[in-house]
Amino acid sequence: MHQVSSYRFLQPTDRGSDRFDTFPRPSSLDVQFVDFDNVRFHLSTPDRKTQLLLSMNIRCWDELAQYGAVDVLRREYGSLYLATPEPDYHVSLAIDLEQVPPEAGAYSVTITSVGGILTSPNRSEARDAFINSVALLKRNALAAPFEQAFKEQKQLESSGSNQGQLMQMHYRDEEAMYVRASADRVTVIFSTVFREETDRIFGKVFLQVCARFTYVYSSRRRSMHGKLTQEPLCF
Repeated sequence: MHQVSSYRFLQPTDRGSDRFDTFPRPSSLDVQFVDFDNVRFHLSTPDRKTQLLLSMNIRCWDELAQYGAVDVLRREYGSLYLATPEPDYHVSLAIDLEQVPPEAGAYSVTITSVGGILTSPNRSEARDAFINSVALLKRNALAAPFEQAFKEQKQLESSGSNQGQLMQMHYRDEEAMYVRASADRVTVIFSTVFREETDRIFGKVFLQVCARFTYVYSSRRRSMHGKLTQEPLCF
C-alpha cells in the first residue's frame, strides 16, 4: 500500500513513465495506493488483461452521493461507471484498454469534392484527455456539492431568498468542508483541528497570508474597476 497523490499516480508528468503507456502491451496489474486524504484506490485487472478496473474508497462518499456525486460521475464517465462497485469500494470504473484512444499519429488529410482540405485532430490529445479524466476521479466526485451550490446560488439570486442548505463533507479525521449557497455568493468553510503546536503556527501564518492577499487583491480590483468583483474571499 503506497501513500501518494492520486492524481500524480494516475497521471504522471513524466510521459516516459506513464502507466497508461502499457496500453499496447496489456499485462496483469494489482496495485493499491492511498492519497494524503486517506482515500484508497485499487488499480487492477481482475478478469482479463485488457480490462482495467479503477476503484475508489472515500470516507465522505455517503455525503457526496446525497449531493449528486453519482450523477456527476455518470455524466463524466458514461459507460465506464459501474453501478455496482468493487467490494469494499464506493466507486469503480471499468476501462477497456482496447477502446482507449491510441498514441499520437500523423494528421490524416482528406481532399473534399469541392477542393477543401480536412485534417483530423491529433489523436494524442484525445488520449491525454482520457487519461486526465480518469486521474480526476476523486476531484469529480468532490465537485458534486459545489456544482449543486452554484445552481442553488443562481436560484436564490432569482428568487431573492437568503440561504440554501448547508452541505458538509467529513473527508478526513477531524477535518471537514462545509458549502452553503447564498443569494450573492457561495461560502466554503474548512474545519480542521490542529493538535500540534507547529501545525497551529503554520495554520495561523497561512490564514494571515490568505487574508492579506485577499485585501491587496480586492483593493487593486476596486481601483481598477471602481467596485469589487466576485473574486473568492478568504476569512
